[in-house]
Amino acid sequence: MSKHDETVYIKHILEATNKITLLVNRGGKKLYESDFAVADAIVRELLVVGEAAKRLSPQTKLKYKKIPWKDVIGMRNWLVHGYSEIDWDRVWNTAVKDIPQVIFVLSKK
Repeated sequence: MSKHDETVYIKHILEATNKITLLVNRGGKKLYESDFAVADAIVRELLVVGEAAKRLSPQTKLKYKKIPWKDVIGMRNWLVHGYSEIDWDRVWNTAVKDIPQVIFVLSKK
């Protein structure tokens, strides 16, 4: 895999995590709980993050070792395969607690 491809995946992760942050800041948890479109949009962006993370090489993941890549990909898998039993509080907590850390780590380099 070329370095260019790796850069594209990091870019996709940053774009998706920034969209999540915008959605979270748009109206907080109240809007998230009352507007299914906002909740679904956050889920969709988490799927992008996980899918892009799956495509990163082990070397790139090691470069950003402060990100729990296994958990990032696990979230994607849980959302895809457990779609009928989504824990919406878990999605929200991921969006507000974990996503800012991903942005911070990826933006440092």
